Amino acid sequence: MKKKSVETKSKKVKRAIKLLNIEAENPSDKRFLKKTLNTPGILKASERSPLYGFKKIRNLLRDSFMDRMKYDTLYKYMTEKKTFKDRLIFIRTIRQGFGATRRMLFSQYRKLSENIQVSKEAYTHINGVELWKELNIYAQEKWGIKKIGFTEIPRDIIIKGNHILYKYALVFIMEMRKKQIDDAPHALAGFETIRIYNKLGKAVLDIGSWLRKKDIRCQPNHPLGGLVSYVPLAGKAGLGWQGMNGLLITPEFGQRQRIAPIYVEHPIFSFTDTNAENFSWIERYCDNCKKCMEECPGDAIQERKKIYNNEIETIGRLALCIDPVKCFPYFRKFEGCSICVKVCPFSKANGIYQILEKKT
Repeated sequence: MKKKSVETKSKKVKRAIKLLNIEAENPSDKRFLKKTLNTPGILKASERSPLYGFKKIRNLLRDSFMDRMKYDTLYKYMTEKKTFKDRLIFIRTIRQGFGATRRMLFSQYRKLSENIQVSKEAYTHINGVELWKELNIYAQEKWGIKKIGFTEIPRDIIIKGNHILYKYALVFIMEMRKKQIDDAPHALAGFETIRIYNKLGKAVLDIGSWLRKKDIRCQPNHPLGGLVSYVPLAGKAGLGWQGMNGLLITPEFGQRQRIAPIYVEHPIFSFTDTNAENFSWIERYCDNCKKCMEECPGDAIQERKKIYNNEIETIGRLALCIDPVKCFPYFRKFEGCSICVKVCPFSKANGIYQILEKKT
């Protein structure tokens, strides 16, 4: 009977995958991008847009035989040694990952089966102020999201080779639990990172469905594998600022968070952008601190940043802070390293942001 039950579940999952229109709910999917490439009014990446870190790794391993040998040797060495505790947490992560994937498939299929078509004119009757309050209450009560921003998206922060359907974005931030991040570089911290990616991904899909029921045309984007560079987008939305290691620093959580946007067709809400000078002191503090750079086991955090663009409105420069080729082996070894997040002074406790600001 048990065997039959397992086979039945397997068939259900396969059927859900076949029926699931991934393009509608996962806008970073290549098939979706190809189908929507000729859509009128889409926003495409510019020549100065950044590349994903993993694309740099892929190109390196594809183009250079000697670098590939060095990388494979390093990767093999680093993945050999794991504590018994790490192995147990890894097994738990895999089991929960499979379960979460199965639940997500059925959840997305149900949402797609009741997909609501919203006309272009539907938004005109919406009261943005009231809807903003409703949105914040809904996001916090159902998903625990306490920080939301709204801004216009600059073309220069769209990942190179990609495009988005709408030029405005709601930006959502979800906190990672401090106790688990303090376990870095062990597997509990990595598990917490994956847990938040999963939860925030489901949250923006759900909120996207909620917005469509309110007659708002939108495009949710999962926090893992985005079409836009999330840190400068969150910075432009007035939620925080880029730290020494390239991650977002917020007054509430320091670096203990993940980011996901929902792209919106019209400027229904008031922009939450703030003046860059409100956060510029963070860069001065990071230049003196450099704890993340000193503690990084892969020496991946670069003191001299690669600048993509110096002219993004309310952001200023767009900088690459981490060498992904050096970072990835350690990130993979611990299923999400998080050492730089752990040692960052901004991540230590609530209220530390204001204390550090006064000292700077």
